[in-house]
Amino acid sequence: MQERRDYFRIEDDIHLTYRLLAPDEQAKPLAERVAAAGLSSDVVEEINEISRRNSAVLKAVQKKQPEFARYLQSLNEKIDLLAAHAAGTDPATQSKPNHHVSLSASGIAFGIDAPLEPRTALELVMRLYPSHRQVVATGAVVDSSPERRVDTSHPIGVAVHFVEISENDHEALVEHILMRQFERRREARQQVIDIE
Repeated sequence: MQERRDYFRIEDDIHLTYRLLAPDEQAKPLAERVAAAGLSSDVVEEINEISRRNSAVLKAVQKKQPEFARYLQSLNEKIDLLAAHAAGTDPATQSKPNHHVSLSASGIAFGIDAPLEPRTALELVMRLYPSHRQVVATGAVVDSSPERRVDTSHPIGVAVHFVEISENDHEALVEHILMRQFERRREARQQVIDIE
């Protein structure tokens, strides 16, 4: 099977929870399910929107004053934790990654203990680090098999294509992936410099 990818893919450690969606739930829009489950709040979305608007400024500061940029980023992380707590999600249970995944803006692959049938509908709640940004999506299983494993802690790997994701969450995911790629390239360059 030949795969076509529209987005960059990274391996990452995130906090992931997922659940199978019943047929009647699949008919409900994602925003309605998110609101009913208490997975989002207006305050959290407003804070995330402010962070997105300020991201260009933060990137400019990062180029000129990396230490100050790290300090500002840590303040953002604190605010995100407070917002998660205010939204009713327990930051203590989601403060650490629990899955090693292969992630792109169009889907995710992660480890599971039992295979899932193709086209099985899932609701995925992902917390990205270090921002603690929560992303919620509906996905459809593409494949699950031992060959899809992305970690050694689960016997089966499952590939899921995002079917429904809010524009804000999609933008946050793309930004996260680009940031991680930038960090890894910078680390690789630094290793080369250190070797020389």
